[in-house]
Order: sequence, then C-alpha cells, then structure tokens
Amino acid sequence: MAKIDGKYLRIIIDGATIVGSVTDEITFEKDMIDATTKDSVDGAKEYIPGEVGGTFSATFAYDQAAASTSVDELWDNLYDGVSVVFEYGGVVSGDLVFSGDAFVQSMTVNGPKNELATVDVAFQISGPITRETVS
Repeated sequence: MAKIDGKYLRIIIDGATIVGSVTDEITFEKDMIDATTKDSVDGAKEYIPGEVGGTFSATFAYDQAAASTSVDELWDNLYDGVSVVFEYGGVVSGDLVFSGDAFVQSMTVNGPKNELATVDVAFQISGPITRETVS
C-alpha cells in the first residue's frame, strides 16, 4: 500500500466536505470485557472482545464564507442531538473510506491573537461503521 499525504484525507458531513481543514483524525476501539475469574491461571487477567466504536475529529479554519459545513450547522447538531452521516478517508482510487452515523460531541472555537481562527469539532460514531475503497 502506498503512503498517503494527509492533505488528501477528507471528512464529509451530511454530503458536505469540511473545507479549510488543518488536521483531522479517526480512532476505532473495541471494548475489552474483563473475563477474569477466581479460576484464571497465575492471577493473570483475561479478556474477551466486546463491541466496536469510534470517534473522529477535525480542526478547520473559521471561515463562514468558505465553509461548506458551517459552524451554525455543527452547533445545531450538537445542541439538538441530531446525528449526522459521515465519511472519512482518502480521495484517490484505492484509498479507504469509513462511513456511518455520528453525533457532534464537542465544538471549540479558537480565536488566538494574530493567528488563524479555527474550530475544533469532535464526533462520536453511533452504530455500524462501513469500510469501502475509493474506486
């Protein structure tokens, strides 16, 4: 598999690409259920795999004129608890893309003096996660 320049990874929310992205990430995790009993060998803990889930986040330039996914929309989704449809991944043929439903978990607007204003937004994935390849 070829290396991917991070600038080619995109987050799409309800069909609109988050533009002006500075950084983004997606994390998958599987719950580990403690299955340790009094009979476990040598006092070692034992686990069995549970459910899978994940989160993803982005930091993007605070530019309401250019934003296809606006801060207003993200705020509404956060405040109202409305789920969004997401896609996260590459744009080149053969790249992986993950998709599903998610909730806006948090949003921070950053306005440092003499620096680019940005928005940090974090999402909690809810439900199944689909993995596809860009064709």
